[in-house]
Amino acid sequence: MGVGCRSFYGATSRAVLTLVLACAACAASKPRIKSLSRGNAACASGPAVKDQPFSVAQAQRALIEAEETASACSQAAKKTAGRVLMTWANGGCIAHAHFHLEDTGLTDRDLECIVNAFFAAHTDPFSGEPVSVAKAMLAE
Repeated sequence: MGVGCRSFYGATSRAVLTLVLACAACAASKPRIKSLSRGNAACASGPAVKDQPFSVAQAQRALIEAEETASACSQAAKKTAGRVLMTWANGGCIAHAHFHLEDTGLTDRDLECIVNAFFAAHTDPFSGEPVSVAKAMLAE
């Protein structure tokens, strides 16, 4: 049962019906979540870049820009909140992403647009292993 819903055992069928309707309304008020993970086969490790650290600030700026682009995908996308976890390959592109988004009526086309906006993010190449960066998405 959703937040604010309580168990209730009534002696009459009317009370049970009221309980069922109250809990259905509670469940309907809870946001549904869409989660998906996707890899990017086109993003391979880049050429070796000696002594170039990963720039968290650059990655954060790229993700803010990606969020702005994603919110332009549709009205439902503007109302979507959630979290993304992006893994950057040392070539500066996104190698893998995990999306955990509220379902605000997102269509498959909306989801594809949001995913593409984030996979377009990039940083300068860096040395070392892939790095993951999380970003909270806030609804407008």
